[in-house]
Amino acid sequence: MRADLSPPRPKRSKTQAKPSRDWQAEAERFAKAMTADLKAQLADSLGLPVEAIDAVPQIGHNGESYTLPECDSTGRIVGITRRFPDG
Repeated sequence: MRADLSPPRPKRSKTQAKPSRDWQAEAERFAKAMTADLKAQLADSLGLPVEAIDAVPQIGHNGESYTLPECDSTGRIVGITRRFPDG
């Protein structure tokens, strides 16, 4: 008899789920929109040199916030984190 009375967990599929959006395409589009002025503003707000921002792959801007891709263990972009100018 099981001591734990919670229902058993469903088995995980061995196939990878397809992302609900094309995160790679969105990250690329946002990275293209990241201007030198936006990089300088972000670097200044973080107290970093602009070169530190340049070192972050595909950092971008979507018109209202800075964007940073979230990757899985294989490097596939699975989401995008946003950072607003006010922190």
